[in-house]
Amino acid sequence: MHNINALVDMRLPIVPQLSSLSGTQYRKWVHSPVMTSSSSSSSTSSSSNKNIKQQLPKFFTSALLESITQTPWYVVPALWTPIALVTLGSSVSALATNFGVLGPPIAIVSLMLGVAVWWVAEYIIHRFAFHVDVSSQLAIKTHFLLHGCHHKFPMDTRRLVFPPLPAAPVVYAFFTAYRAVARVTAAPDAVADACFAGSLLGYVAYDCLHFLVHSRRHGGGSSTATTRNNIASPVSWAHRWLASVRRSHMAHHFHSHDHNFGISNGYVDRVFGTKASDC
Repeated sequence: MHNINALVDMRLPIVPQLSSLSGTQYRKWVHSPVMTSSSSSSSTSSSSNKNIKQQLPKFFTSALLESITQTPWYVVPALWTPIALVTLGSSVSALATNFGVLGPPIAIVSLMLGVAVWWVAEYIIHRFAFHVDVSSQLAIKTHFLLHGCHHKFPMDTRRLVFPPLPAAPVVYAFFTAYRAVARVTAAPDAVADACFAGSLLGYVAYDCLHFLVHSRRHGGGSSTATTRNNIASPVSWAHRWLASVRRSHMAHHFHSHDHNFGISNGYVDRVFGTKASDC
């Protein structure tokens, strides 16, 4: 069979060309990763930056549409963290008013529950929404913009976090769902809001971690120091943990896109039987 990447001319805007692909062709094409020069930009001299930019994929002819597909990583924590913290603060205040000294502990437990809910939601969204089989032209283009582009160009650092525009309805859906559950269970809205804050902070941590594992390499830390002290330093432990997360996620991209859907918590894959055996 001819080179699958030849189906789309990488020198031209990509999204308009996707109309010519069938569902089967698209699935094969999108899971044949292309390493863009942005992945090596940190180790390249500034004199060659112009060449690097020319090699990065372009999705649209329109400069406006092209800019919407690109989000700097820091936009995610800058936008969503204040919302989460304000919501959490309001929740703690309300719970303290209603339950006295028990209010803050209730808020903390609710916050942790929200984080755990995000871990499961992250897995479900990644596995069943981002990896759904598509066949129509509209579905193919939508899938490519939401997630397919990341599998096609996994080291394109301009598109490693989720843009705020499509993220906003999902965030609102979480808030609405938590409030609905509170109504059904007769729980205070403040508990629902603390859960929501936990899920939102979980999402922020996920997107920042996702950017980190794609944009940096992480070694295994110093085994000599660990052996000598018998206790790894927190920095060394974090370094090895990041290396483990990166190894697991790169296996998802380059070896089996049907495994290792969880990023911020790989144990969810173990529960659902989708953890790759060599990770």
